[in-house]
Amino acid sequence: MQYVSFSLINILPKHTFIKCQQHNGIILIVIGIIFFLISKWLWKKGDPKETFMEAIGDLISDLIGWQLPVVFSGIKAWSLFIWFIGLVSVLFGVVLIIF
Repeated sequence: MQYVSFSLINILPKHTFIKCQQHNGIILIVIGIIFFLISKWLWKKGDPKETFMEAIGDLISDLIGWQLPVVFSGIKAWSLFIWFIGLVSVLFGVVLIIF
C-alpha cells in the first residue's frame, strides 16, 4: 500500500523551492549591502575624535549590559551594530544561495 502525502513540497517541482531559496539569498545580500552603506554613513556622522576601539568598547559594554539598541552610547556604536547586522545578513544570504 502506498501512502500519499499532500504537502506542498510533493505537489510543486523541486526546482521551484531552489529558485525561491536563491532569490531569498539575493534579497538578504542586498539588504546587507544597504546596511553596510548606512553604517558607513553613520560612521562619518559620528564624533571624529572617537577611535574604532572606543566604539567597539562602547558597543560591547552596551550589549553586555543588556541595554536596548535605542540607548547605545554613540553614533559610532550604532554604526558598528548596523554593520554587524549587515554582515550576518550577507553571510546568511550566501548560505542560502550555496545550499
